[in-house]
Amino acid sequence: MKAGLIAAAAACFLAVACGDGTHAATERDVFNAYFYFPGSDGKQVYLGKVAGISACQSAARSYAFQANMSRSAEWSYICCREANGSSCYDKHR
Repeated sequence: MKAGLIAAAAACFLAVACGDGTHAATERDVFNAYFYFPGSDGKQVYLGKVAGISACQSAARSYAFQANMSRSAEWSYICCREANGSSCYDKHR
């Protein structure tokens, strides 16, 4: 189980931005973190504002862990970068 969590964390850190690719997410950016439950209802939970892409990813993993959800449950998350007056200028994972 521990090895699975480490592999999942590594995959998250290697994930690419799902925006238009013109901005690489950094640890200096501010993000709004959202967690998405599996299923077709699209239920989401706002996890809060965080500093840095890794903090956003960690917030999602922590929420899943607290909700007793394994990665195989197919939950997801989005990190919305704040920029140019928008709370979700572009999206990252």
